[in-house]
Amino acid sequence: MITGMDAVFYGEERLNTEDIKSPLDFRGVKMDLSSRGTQQFKLSDECVKNTQVITGNLVVYADAKFEDLSALSNLREVKGNLVIFGKFGIGNWGLRSLSGLEKLVNVGGSLTLWNLNALNNMTGLSSLEGVGVNLLLWECANLRTLEGLGPITKIGEDLVVDTLTKLTTMEGLHTVESVNFDVIIKNNLALRDVEGLRSLKKVGGSFIFNSNGEVRTLDGLAALKSVETSLDIFDNYSLKDIEGFKSLKLIPVDLIINSNRVLDSLNGLRNVVGVGSNCIISNNKGITSLTGLGKLVQVGSLLVVQDNPKLESLSGLGKLKTIGEDLIIQRNNQLTTLDDLSGVVQSIGLAFGGNVLIENNPLLDTLGDMPDNVRIVKGQLRIQDNGDIPEEELTEFLTKVETS
Repeated sequence: MITGMDAVFYGEERLNTEDIKSPLDFRGVKMDLSSRGTQQFKLSDECVKNTQVITGNLVVYADAKFEDLSALSNLREVKGNLVIFGKFGIGNWGLRSLSGLEKLVNVGGSLTLWNLNALNNMTGLSSLEGVGVNLLLWECANLRTLEGLGPITKIGEDLVVDTLTKLTTMEGLHTVESVNFDVIIKNNLALRDVEGLRSLKKVGGSFIFNSNGEVRTLDGLAALKSVETSLDIFDNYSLKDIEGFKSLKLIPVDLIINSNRVLDSLNGLRNVVGVGSNCIISNNKGITSLTGLGKLVQVGSLLVVQDNPKLESLSGLGKLKTIGEDLIIQRNNQLTTLDDLSGVVQSIGLAFGGNVLIENNPLLDTLGDMPDNVRIVKGQLRIQDNGDIPEEELTEFLTKVETS
């Protein structure tokens, strides 16, 4: 056993511990390797080969020529964080697998793999059963699959899969049932599907799915029952549908569907009844209606519908009754009617004070039933630069509504 606050294992080049603080802090793994408790060992040292347990944190510094982890063949547990990363500015081009870690069963802190340019799978981690904090996979340029990862069912805090530019599948995470904090999957340009998350049932924080190039559907998330903070689906240029969210009923904080170029349906959100804070539907070039939000009753803060060039109506918002802060409908070039929304919404801004901004929708020529139903707007009311809305409709609305 090697004891101490932290240990650094290296191949040929000793790690300058001053270099590691900033990037690992940035990714949420915080270790002060310059402290007196830090120990550095060459992988060829006999004490490394005999090590079964690391009581603190372990950093494996894979310099440019580092090729294998066979010296760690007896390692069973790291009680703190385990970080394996390539040389700053260069990366590592020799480590192709994680073979040598076959006996590793548990990481009490975070497991971080970063800047390992030759790594193409997770072979070597087949016995891993527990990650106490974060599982962070970041900037491994040739990692194509997560297969080889052990039977992990629960991740203590965050799951982050970020900038794995050749990753095509999430297979390897197929046993994960819950993530206590956030799931962040972003900047994976070759990712084709999320079937590897088919066992995921609960996300204790936010589910963030951004800039994943080839994913067409989120069907692989069909087992997901709850997201306990926000749902953010942003800038996925091949995503056609979001059916994987069909079991979600409540988004406690934000629902953001933004800049998904070919997304043409929100039907995967058909069972959502409430959004605790902001609901933002913006810059989705294929959406023609909001069908899919048909059970939505309440938005706690902002409702923003903007920059959706094919959106023709707000059909799908027929049960929405209250908007806690602002209602913003802007720059929807094909929007012709506010029907559905205007027929049932009764108050805007009661929770925080809020504005109604209906602007720059060039084909919008009627307010529908809004003058008859909306009675209270606790903020600014601005309706301008739309189509030919009759002056009498505008006057009627401004006369009836209570503003402050």
